[in-house]
Amino acid sequence: MAERACILYKETRINTDFGSSPLGSNVINVRLPSHRSSVTFQPRRRSVHIRPSSSSSQHGGATTTEKQRDIEAIFAYNSLAKAASIYFRRGGASPRSILYRIVEDWEVLSIQAADVVKGPEDGISALDRGHAAPVLRFHFPDKIRENCVALADVPNKDEVIVYVMTVANTIYTLRLKGDLLRNGGGGATARAGRGGGIGIGNLKEAEYCKTYHPTVFALHSPHFLVAIDHERLLVSLQDGVLLRLDRGEEEDDATESTYTEKTFSDATYVSLIKNKLPWMSSGISRYQGANVSHSAAISTAIFAPYINSHDDDDPMGGFPLRDRKNTLLFTVSINHTLKIWSLEKGMLLQAYDLMNQPSANTNIKTILHPAPAQLLAIIETPYAEDQLFYLVTYSSASNGKFKFWVGYKDTAGRFTRLEDLYPDKTFDAMPPTPNSVWIISEFRITPVVPDDPNTFNMWILWKSNTSFKIQNLQFDIKKIPAPWTDWATSTTDSLHAFPSKPPPSSTTGDVTDAWMEWIFYPERFPESVIEAALEIYEQHFSRGLNLKVNRSSPIKARVGKIVASAVEFQKNKDGSSNLERYRHEVGLQWDRFVRICVELDRQRGEALSLVADPELGYIWAVNADGITVLRECTETEMLVHNVNASPKMYNHLTDRTDAALGTGLRELKDVMLVLKVAAELTHSLSTEDLEQCTIALKEEVVQDPMFAVIDRMWGLLERCISMKVPRHVMDKIDNALDVLKNPAVTIKSILASVFVPRLKDGAGQLTEMGAKMVAKGTQEVVHVNYTILYNLAFLVTTATFPDRQEKGMAGGENIYVEIINQLKEYEILKWMAKEAIREPTPEDALAASLSGIRVSDGVPSPEPVIKSGPILQLMLPEDVFSTEFSVTASIRNFIAHLDLSAERGKIDVANFLLQSDALNLAMEFSQHLPSTYWGAYVRGRILLRNKDWTQAALKLKRAATGLGFAGAQKLAEEMPETVGGEGEVTSFGNGLALYYVHVARLFEEVEQWGVVVEFCRAALLTLADKANDESLKMGILSKMFQACLNISSFDEAYLTLMQYNNKTLQLSALISLLDAMVEQGQGLRLTTYPFIDLQDEVDSALLQRCHTIIDVTASPPFHQVLYAWRIQRGDFRGAASILHQRLQRLKTASVGHHHGAAAAPGVGMGADHPEARNVTDGFLALLNVLGCLDEDQAWVLSENRTDAENLGGGEEGSEPGTEKKRARKGESWEGVGKGGVSGPRRRQVVTRKEVEEEYRREVERQAAFMYGAFFV
Repeated sequence: MAERACILYKETRINTDFGSSPLGSNVINVRLPSHRSSVTFQPRRRSVHIRPSSSSSQHGGATTTEKQRDIEAIFAYNSLAKAASIYFRRGGASPRSILYRIVEDWEVLSIQAADVVKGPEDGISALDRGHAAPVLRFHFPDKIRENCVALADVPNKDEVIVYVMTVANTIYTLRLKGDLLRNGGGGATARAGRGGGIGIGNLKEAEYCKTYHPTVFALHSPHFLVAIDHERLLVSLQDGVLLRLDRGEEEDDATESTYTEKTFSDATYVSLIKNKLPWMSSGISRYQGANVSHSAAISTAIFAPYINSHDDDDPMGGFPLRDRKNTLLFTVSINHTLKIWSLEKGMLLQAYDLMNQPSANTNIKTILHPAPAQLLAIIETPYAEDQLFYLVTYSSASNGKFKFWVGYKDTAGRFTRLEDLYPDKTFDAMPPTPNSVWIISEFRITPVVPDDPNTFNMWILWKSNTSFKIQNLQFDIKKIPAPWTDWATSTTDSLHAFPSKPPPSSTTGDVTDAWMEWIFYPERFPESVIEAALEIYEQHFSRGLNLKVNRSSPIKARVGKIVASAVEFQKNKDGSSNLERYRHEVGLQWDRFVRICVELDRQRGEALSLVADPELGYIWAVNADGITVLRECTETEMLVHNVNASPKMYNHLTDRTDAALGTGLRELKDVMLVLKVAAELTHSLSTEDLEQCTIALKEEVVQDPMFAVIDRMWGLLERCISMKVPRHVMDKIDNALDVLKNPAVTIKSILASVFVPRLKDGAGQLTEMGAKMVAKGTQEVVHVNYTILYNLAFLVTTATFPDRQEKGMAGGENIYVEIINQLKEYEILKWMAKEAIREPTPEDALAASLSGIRVSDGVPSPEPVIKSGPILQLMLPEDVFSTEFSVTASIRNFIAHLDLSAERGKIDVANFLLQSDALNLAMEFSQHLPSTYWGAYVRGRILLRNKDWTQAALKLKRAATGLGFAGAQKLAEEMPETVGGEGEVTSFGNGLALYYVHVARLFEEVEQWGVVVEFCRAALLTLADKANDESLKMGILSKMFQACLNISSFDEAYLTLMQYNNKTLQLSALISLLDAMVEQGQGLRLTTYPFIDLQDEVDSALLQRCHTIIDVTASPPFHQVLYAWRIQRGDFRGAASILHQRLQRLKTASVGHHHGAAAAPGVGMGADHPEARNVTDGFLALLNVLGCLDEDQAWVLSENRTDAENLGGGEEGSEPGTEKKRARKGESWEGVGKGGVSGPRRRQVVTRKEVEEEYRREVERQAAFMYGAFFV
């Protein structure tokens, strides 16, 4: 559509997720009572929600069109509001903005906070980021009457009054506390109320809801309702009468309100009676099945003069004092009459034609539509002292005419008369486009700058079906005719435009991925739209296959499966697969599904009201499902959207923007020409060539350059442009370069507008809605800037190597480098704009919990809180927004704050993804990390989290050279949370040893002990010049020693142990090494270690372990290892002693088994039994060692636990009571052997002959068991 005004504003639509289930955790459903003695209305219907179902079982025999309409009706019932607006509170209250919507076919009033920023005095509440604001859903017993919802603040109280009138002519007064709007009543649960309704927490019904049934309604029918203040209401009646309701004193527990009713009208009683009888009155219009008199008011405005007060204390708590006695009421009637009333007296003061037209011809009357409308606006800042206010009136009788009036006052400040500022002129509004039917829905007047009382903004909401545009005009009220034609208009963001189709050469998977990426682009469509579109598609286009789709699975998985099922794979006549047709059919099905989504979303985008924030100055359009904020275009957006504007608009563009492009008309014209030919160049490429160009440019942006700039540009030219751009396009480019005086300067000015300098830090704390607003606007700005840079890259390449000119553009290489540098930043921004951290599914949560199970006695560490949502929104810091900034300034400040052109900005993004546990996204983002030491380090951390241990170690080792020295310490101090974690800042810039220890600690956490050893070894090698740092060295050695034990690298563990300087730690580590090696069967290797200066400690440690063993058959072979250790060092008596001790343990074990076996007669332990063999082998080994000693030295000292001669077993019995006799002799008894056998613990000398004798008896005993001799 051709625009008739400059595009200076952008419509940024915010999904506020109203289409979600009304049973959500942040939703409070309140069923209101009727408070009537007799109920004459039909019972309310329950809320209807879309229920997934297969296409083969729904709606019986209904046609497909009926099914689709039914689903669309359900979607509209659940998601689309019939009326909606925002009320702004005064006096610094919080929440300051309250969004109210009438949903579910006029039956439910939904109220929630809509602040974009929290006040500095607000505490923790549900308005914080990451929390959904409480939604209060008031269910009425009757439908709400159209244009009969009004809100008012209560001075000196944190309370809002909501007036609602139903079709049963009942006026509900709802008193909502601020805490209820902020926190949903502090988390109070709903309770059963009167009449089976649902109340709010512990509040009594009378505390938040009262009703009133005006008696006037028995004779007069209401038309619409407005709130004068928190105590007074004004109702326009359909017969032309006005009703004022003044609330009186009420009891706290009363459920009925008390009002004083006062009616006033300028008509006589006879006229009122005629208005009741349509056959007697010609001044009646039909509206919604009722007769509405032409004298009925359809628009009102109230003006109350300020009271001059010199008191220091404001008695109204931030509310300006108004003069109630001189309050004026302005009304517009259907008969095109503007009336001025004294609201307090109910008396008509003056009446005028709305457009101040003379009434010479009485046969022609101008009649307005009877629907209530906004036709009046009051400006309370007059110029002259005798002026009281300005009034702007609008007539909807034609395409839209405006009139400006001034109200005068007398010396006492009372209103005297109303005069037309421009009696000879009417100001016609200009529709946005000439080829569509547009009507003005609403308009608002706001100051341009709060400090400038002379200049105002007029905002007009134009509607055409469900589409809308907002126009703006800046004017001085005394100089209106001059700027009246200088209109500026708005345009929608690109997220809601229908996409271009994927390249036909793509594979089927590429087509599906492209469409899925577009559909699930963050904040493009809410889930309610996709759910409804999926069901419509399934019923209308599905091939009727019985797909087993899990309805509880994620919506993205269901969309991919159902849409793909609509395509049947076909073969050619020769039996080969027809892949080309299959790809075409898949693309067609995705095109259909996307069009359904766009159509449903178009219904959501219908503007229902236009509101202006009196404090922040923001302009909002409240949609059927969502909110649209109007923001100024950035410089680049202004250029792109006005590239086809006529040259006569350039002056207006320059005057209305603070562009960095200069104010010269010639320069702006040159800029537009460059942007136009650059866009035409890329648009002229075929879809296949454009895809290849995108790949080539991305390689140029992401990969490190390996060739000179001019060579890279030539390669890009040959790959993407040469022989691929049509001849006429190349001619246009050549002609444009001829026209431009200095194309390099022009392109640099465009690049300057893309660059975003950082503003000062803001003090505003964004709410969840504010974060969505800034993030959504950032997505659009990134899209526009990326497109400009993309187009300029190919234009500069083409201009540097011209086709016909002998010499290319001067400085093309430098400009190309600047473009690529900015593209690197915007390539990351583009990626961040389309990616989101998804909320973990139940399966993911279960897998994460199972993977984290460990056997430990320690206290488990708390699980990290993982946020979900768009990356841009999650990374939005708190200090980029301020109430002093515009929305666009906050967006630009956010982009500058990310600082993605610098190394730190990219590292911050990567570490944020790591902290959010978004490993797949972190791996994908790692290609954008710089090829610096920090970039390599962060890559290593990402690979470490991804369990790619080899590559992680390689990257972290590559970063050591840079991060181990002083140059990295400053950067580490600037971002301690994103580098190594809390307390790890000293690991950087203080030498390689500390860095390697830090890396070893990282691998230690994931139990990769081999890598830990590697980095500990490297740390020790770099510690040569720091020999005096003993504590660091001992820490490295301890970590390395433990890692060696964990991987059974005993040789290196021994070498590490021998480097210990701390004797206490060395002895502790020695015991660990001995235990590990013996338990893993490495005792022989242990005996080969020299253990210089530790041989006695090794002997003592092994001996201590031997003393603690009772059953040597089931314990590690410490005795055998100690025996080998002593033999190898020539200590034969010591070896014999430990063998003798082991022999006693073996005999104890055999005795225990023997006594256990004796319970079954005839069962014994023969000589071929393994344990019997162990005992005899033990004797032989002991005799062998004793044989190595001289005869007089062949003895050992023994501490017997058992008496071998009195163990009993059938061969030699023991005298009963032996133990008691020994106890009476004063001998101490210690130790209990297996089988409950105990003996005295006495030291005695055992000679070789005694051992030989004992060996002989043991052999005989085993022979007796084998041949049964003990039975004889």
